[in-house]
Amino acid sequence: WVSAVHERFFGFCLCVCGVVSGAGIFGAQLYGNGNHEGLRITLQFKLILSVILTAVGTAIYMAADSALISLYLHDGSESGDIAATLEYGIDYMAVMLIGLLPFAFTQAYASTLRETGETIVPMLAGVAAVLVNLCLNYVLIFGHFGFEAMGVRGAAIATVISRFVELAIIMVWTHTHLERNRFAAGLFPQYTMPGKLLRQLIFQRMPLMFNELLWSLGIAFLNQCYSMRGLDAVDTGSPLTVPVGDKCLGRIFNLLGQAIDDPPAPANLERWPIHRHAPSSSDQDTPTAIPDTR
Repeated sequence: WVSAVHERFFGFCLCVCGVVSGAGIFGAQLYGNGNHEGLRITLQFKLILSVILTAVGTAIYMAADSALISLYLHDGSESGDIAATLEYGIDYMAVMLIGLLPFAFTQAYASTLRETGETIVPMLAGVAAVLVNLCLNYVLIFGHFGFEAMGVRGAAIATVISRFVELAIIMVWTHTHLERNRFAAGLFPQYTMPGKLLRQLIFQRMPLMFNELLWSLGIAFLNQCYSMRGLDAVDTGSPLTVPVGDKCLGRIFNLLGQAIDDPPAPANLERWPIHRHAPSSSDQDTPTAIPDTR
């Protein structure tokens, strides 16, 4: 259920990366020219698109939660297991939706800092998020240190909290170092964007976002195809067996001994392994007549 849910979030994550990467090309150029006002506008553009993408993604996930997760489930297990997996996935997704906006904002801030040459802070924030997620998984999933064992929901809560922690570290550092990060001054009170820069951001950089979206959809579709490729492998402790006997004459079977012609498969047949020792010489018959191969 975790992989099935994260396959659904894969497209959203790549759309966010496409937005910040497309606008980030302008950001690096503006910072190189010392245009901190233009860099501030670029970050505002990223944040606005992050809100829009989060709203659209949340609406889609909430409207089709079970249908989306079911795309990655198959009937290779008992029906009860599939139902339980679907229920776990829906519960997990419901909590994970809360973490979409902090994830998008984190990418917007972190990409802007990297455009200015600051790579250490985003890296440390990511490491801190991983550690928080790891510790909270131990506490919330299994119920240690007096907390209730929440299982699936605990895993989702731990992930969401870690994303808020990552965003908080990056935002606090950015806004407490305004002498270096002059683009952060006046970031939220006003959202005024020059028409020329806005048109450049939309028409020249949005194709990158759509490229990332189409690529993510293709990868998600490919993974969905792979997830439906048959049943779980089970060790039977013996080689493959095929049915033998008079009822098999004139019938067509595949390598697994399954009838693939139109009539119903014959029942209660003796099955022999496809790899077995040859009969001993005393058990072999050497008639002079033509053998019957019907």
